[in-house]
Amino acid sequence: MGKLNQVTPAETHATQHNAYRYAEKFFYNAFLRGSPAVEAFRQRGISVQTLRAFHAGYAPKDGQSTLRFLNRWYTNDELYTCGIASKTDNYYYSFFRDRIVVPIHDANGNTVAFGGRDMEYIKGNPSPKYLNSPESTIFKKSQLLFNFNRAKTDIQRTGQVYIVEGYMDVLSLYQAGITNVVAVMGTTLTRDHLALLSNAKHITLCFDGDKAGRDAALRALNTMMPFLKKELTVDFMFCPHGEDPDSVIQKQGINAFNALAQQAIRSTGYALQEIAVRYPATDAASLACRWHALKKLFQNAKPGYLRTHLLPATGSMLGLHPNSLFNMMNNS
Repeated sequence: MGKLNQVTPAETHATQHNAYRYAEKFFYNAFLRGSPAVEAFRQRGISVQTLRAFHAGYAPKDGQSTLRFLNRWYTNDELYTCGIASKTDNYYYSFFRDRIVVPIHDANGNTVAFGGRDMEYIKGNPSPKYLNSPESTIFKKSQLLFNFNRAKTDIQRTGQVYIVEGYMDVLSLYQAGITNVVAVMGTTLTRDHLALLSNAKHITLCFDGDKAGRDAALRALNTMMPFLKKELTVDFMFCPHGEDPDSVIQKQGINAFNALAQQAIRSTGYALQEIAVRYPATDAASLACRWHALKKLFQNAKPGYLRTHLLPATGSMLGLHPNSLFNMMNNS
C-alpha cells in the first residue's frame, strides 16, 4: 500500500500506469466471462474480435468488485487519486459502473485512462453515452489522441489520418479496415494533438453535420491555421444531421462513409464557405463581422500559406486582387 505517494513524479506516474494496467486486466476479464456488453455490441455491429483488439472490458454494475480486486495493491484513497475510484461522504465506489470500457493509451502504449460507453445507450436507450476518466498527471485530453499508439505506424506509412470525435467511431472504422484513425476525447483539436500528427500529409476531420459539429469544425480550423502549408492537405467531412461515422457505417456500411469522405471540403474552401454562410453581408454590420472573421483567419495563417492559398481564394470570393486584400488586412 502507499504506492502512489512516491518521492519523484516519474515514480508516481509509473505507479499510476500500473494501477490502470491492473484495472484494464480486471475489466477485460469481466468482459471475457460473458458480460451483457458482448451481445449489446454485437447488435450494434461491433464484433467481439474488434473489442478484443482494443482490449475493451466491462465495468460491473455493483461498483465494489472493481475496488476489491484493486485493493490487493492499492488503497481506496490511492485509487481515488488515480481517478479509478469515486467517493461520496467517504464512501468509495468504482468510477465506471455498468459500462463497456476501452483503455486509453499514451503515445508509448501506457494505459492512462478509460473511456466508458453507457450500457443503456448501447441498448438503444437515451442516456449520456460517453464518460472519460477524470484528468490526472498522466491523462490530459488536450495532449492525447485515442488510438494514436496503434495508428501511428499506419499514419506514417500512408501519410493520411482521419480524426473523429469519439472512440466508437474509431472502433467502427477500424473494424471496416480504416486503421489510420484517431479520436479527440470530448475536447476541441489542439496544437498538441497536431504535433502528434506531424508525419501526416493528408488530414481528414470528420464532424457531425449539426450546428455543434460545424462549430467544432470552425474551432478546429482556427487551431490548424498556423500548421497549414503547401505540403499538408486538410479536408473537412460532415456526416448527415444526427449521424456520426459509427452510425453511418452501422446503418449504411463503409461505402457510405467513403462517399462522404470523397465529398469532404478542402480547408480553405470550407473556411470561406462557412464564413459566408454565417455572415451573409446583407448590411454593414454583417459585412464588418465577415471581415473580422476573415482577418482572424489571415492572422493565424503562416505567411507563405496566406500568400499562396488563402488570399487568392478569398480575393476570388470577394472579387478583389490578393494584393489589395493583403493591404486591406494590414491597414485595418
